[in-house]
Amino acid sequence: MLRRLLFGSLFLTSVAACSGSGNALNVPDGVSAHVVDGIAVVAVRDGGTVTVFLAGDRRQEVLQYCERYQLLTTAEGGSAWSLDGVKRAGPSPSDLDRVASSVQNDGSVLVFIDEVIEAEDLSELQDSGTPFRPQLGPQWPERFKSPAAYCPSDV
Repeated sequence: MLRRLLFGSLFLTSVAACSGSGNALNVPDGVSAHVVDGIAVVAVRDGGTVTVFLAGDRRQEVLQYCERYQLLTTAEGGSAWSLDGVKRAGPSPSDLDRVASSVQNDGSVLVFIDEVIEAEDLSELQDSGTPFRPQLGPQWPERFKSPAAYCPSDV
């Protein structure tokens, strides 16, 4: 079940280790960017609750984080989602696609990059397409938190 959450600062972490069929991540509280098996993901954590999203929308635009409004956004299309992945504005045809994950006893998070939980298609005009799995290098988290990240003025 998704919950609406508000967070403060953005944190960046990387893949810590592999365990079973999932990749173990150290995910701090708040919003953080990660690359798992070459696929960019965004993790949103509030204590023991973690939600992991593919870091792109169905229009194949890569997400950024607008800390000022606590939104995930796309710069080109101007779409915006709350931190629970619910679409708030813009042309994107769906909420954000999630990636299966599990919080372990030690607090690490197992991410199962091949298990995508597709968001409901919100577009009545056209098929929203398939989940976009951005294949980005290790430099991507720096762009995710950029001060130049798109922040909508009217959400």
